[in-house]
Amino acid sequence: TFLQQLSREACHAAKFEWLEEEGLQRKSLIATVLGSGDTSVNVTTGEGVLFKVGDLVVVTSTLETLMVTAVATDAVSITRSWGAVAAAAAAVGDELFIIGNASAESAASPTKKSMNPAAKFNYCQNIRTPFGLSDIAANTSMYGGADKNSLRRAQMIEHKKNIERVFLYGEKAISGTTRSSGGLREFISTNVYDVGGFASHAELESYMQYVFAYGSDRRLGMASPMWLSALSLMGADKLRAVPRDTTYGVSVKEYTSPHGTIYFVKNTQLSGVVFGGYLFLLDMNTKNEFGNLVKYRYLQNMDTKLKTDIQDNNVTSQDDEYETVCGLELRLEKIHAAIKGLTNL
Repeated sequence: TFLQQLSREACHAAKFEWLEEEGLQRKSLIATVLGSGDTSVNVTTGEGVLFKVGDLVVVTSTLETLMVTAVATDAVSITRSWGAVAAAAAAVGDELFIIGNASAESAASPTKKSMNPAAKFNYCQNIRTPFGLSDIAANTSMYGGADKNSLRRAQMIEHKKNIERVFLYGEKAISGTTRSSGGLREFISTNVYDVGGFASHAELESYMQYVFAYGSDRRLGMASPMWLSALSLMGADKLRAVPRDTTYGVSVKEYTSPHGTIYFVKNTQLSGVVFGGYLFLLDMNTKNEFGNLVKYRYLQNMDTKLKTDIQDNNVTSQDDEYETVCGLELRLEKIHAAIKGLTNL
């Protein structure tokens, strides 16, 4: 199911890489108590670079606006009470929200803030599915003719399931020439929520403001069978069946939130005591200059192939094998989400 939704792109090495640029962070926290008469505020270690001279900053606990006058590492010099709200004390951990920059007339250009692209990567994993028949079985009437083709079709399905499980659960690693590809479980780290057993409609809806904070207003929901049951029990009026030809080509249930729309698709590979409680929410609509943000990457000339008659010469069998060298590319992980921990309906 998941593989059907992915665009495909060849790569030229078993390790494929990409760069990601995210928008500038707009929030920091007060690191030491800010007194009502203080003219400097210490922010979270390493986050002084977020501030520049001329920035207007709101202390969200008091709604006082500050004007930044200088920055020295993580110590930010400020003019207090920029506006009508009086200067007030603020505690450690209170939020500072950067509104934007205010420059005087004819002033020089403000200090620039750089967005340093982050290097990301994954590996192509060599996924192989061998199968075969003994010579006797292959020449027995019940295995004649079309049965070998039936076996190949069945094994192709199993091979695709193997790939899908890698893309869902995999963890990227390398040892010598053995590589494994990271999957959704590894890449999605910002928006991960644990329902702790039972999921209510109110709890699910509370996550949506974060799920749809970035990206498009549509998500593909890769749901375990248990999650689909839970969603159904939340109320039939909240889910709507969608014709296959208008969405993803499979049976889809539409859930509409004030924040966006989720198209839920059952994925039977999400099963077991732990993984049966998973739900992945993927933005398949947002694109950048490189195309879709979620891709199936395969090593050039090594997408899925059937290799026939690979048995040793002294073996009395007819052996075949499907082989694929591929990996998952997932860009901008914070626009995707994972909800886990469902164990009860």
